[in-house]
Amino acid sequence: MASSKRSDGEGSLYQRHIKGCARPTNVRSDSTCKCPWRGALVIGWHDDRPIRKRVTAPSRAAAAAKLRQLAEDVTKGQLPHGRIPTVAEWLTYWLENIVSERNRPNTVRTYRTYVEHYLVPNIGRHRLDKLTPEHIAAAWRKLRQDGLSENTIHNTHAALSRSLKVAQQRGKATRNVATLLDAPKRTREAPTVLDRDEARAVLAAAREVRNAARWSVAFALGLRQGEALGLRWSDVDLDKGIVVVRHSLGRVKGKGLVLGPTKSGKDRAVVLPAPLLADLKTHRKAQLSERMAARNEWHDLDYLFPWPDGRPIDPREDRDHWKALLKKAGVPDVRGHSARHTAATMLLALGVPIEVVKEILGHSSITVTQIYQHRVNELHLDAAERMASAYWD
Repeated sequence: MASSKRSDGEGSLYQRHIKGCARPTNVRSDSTCKCPWRGALVIGWHDDRPIRKRVTAPSRAAAAAKLRQLAEDVTKGQLPHGRIPTVAEWLTYWLENIVSERNRPNTVRTYRTYVEHYLVPNIGRHRLDKLTPEHIAAAWRKLRQDGLSENTIHNTHAALSRSLKVAQQRGKATRNVATLLDAPKRTREAPTVLDRDEARAVLAAAREVRNAARWSVAFALGLRQGEALGLRWSDVDLDKGIVVVRHSLGRVKGKGLVLGPTKSGKDRAVVLPAPLLADLKTHRKAQLSERMAARNEWHDLDYLFPWPDGRPIDPREDRDHWKALLKKAGVPDVRGHSARHTAATMLLALGVPIEVVKEILGHSSITVTQIYQHRVNELHLDAAERMASAYWD
């Protein structure tokens, strides 16, 4: 029997000779008998032993085609029939068929990291109904040994618990074993906020680059990166001075850039500050000039902050623009999300009611908005100290 080397994950092919077969071969030692061919693929593990799925066909080519289809079904997250799935199979199914349908691209990407890098390698081999709290606790110890933070392990635990809750709802598991042990403790770090002078320096530097209003929107409205990149002119009323945040632009594995819903899944209308409204009107004129220059190469996609030919800007490229802007402004290197943190802090420091700030930023809960109150209290304390030094020795 002749066979060729196959890569990991492709399975194996072999011919199963019937009793009495003479096993004839040609000059290249390839089998020429009519015995059936089989393909086998490891689709899970049980008690550290591989679980294999087999296919049968009359020819090597037909068996290879069936094996490829089986591998594609496993990759797409199709659950096995006739038996209880492994944790890896369930998590893959949950990720591809439930998480991907209900969440934004960034959220899906985050869950994919938890599943593929932390959960499947550590507990994926166990059968779903045989998973125990001890298995999970051992996995968290392993992740700590690998140097992961408590926050990452906490979030991984939360992802596992959500997936097991769905498994229980759908009759794939009798209980959610993740709820039988305490979740790893989470430490919440104070958000990184630029001070007034740093924010002004960044906005001043932005006036010398394309899409300057992109950064005015970030600091004035506190939009998330995907929300800013997903803004379209149909979302903006320059006459009334209102923008409706409806979408979020993100990159999805295998699909490229996708315009999806906001993190909350809800639209929100925000009134534009007068200087920002002026910036957007100036930006509109500049974009019309770019459109005229691009002529037939212009992509009419209606984005507020596109490339000079109208195509949307990838979030990764947007991050590069932010880093370059900070360097130009002489401001310490911080994440782009810090502009959103700065907006929230400034609004609260200016006395805007916390309920209004919550609506402007699109927070799901007011407890999220309250994270910024600590920084505001620091600003108030600093103001009191400055007042004291101004009048008293």
